[in-house]
Amino acid sequence: MPTKHWYQSKTVWATGITTVVAMYEVVSLNLPSFHLPSIQTGVLAMILAVLGSFGLYGRISATTKIGL
Repeated sequence: MPTKHWYQSKTVWATGITTVVAMYEVVSLNLPSFHLPSIQTGVLAMILAVLGSFGLYGRISATTKIGL
C-alpha cells in the first residue's frame, strides 16, 4: 500500500486545526479578559463541527497510509 507524508493527510490537518480552535475556546473561557459574546461562541462551535466533519470525511475517503 502506498504511503504519504503526514502533511498530505486531510484527517491530520482537520484534527490539528480542530484541536487549536478547541484550545482557543478553553483558554478564552478561563481568562476573563477574553470572554466571548455568545455569537462568537456559536461561530466557534460551528467551525468545530465543520472541521470535525471534514476530519471524518478525510478518514472515510483515505486510500493511503501515512508513512512514519
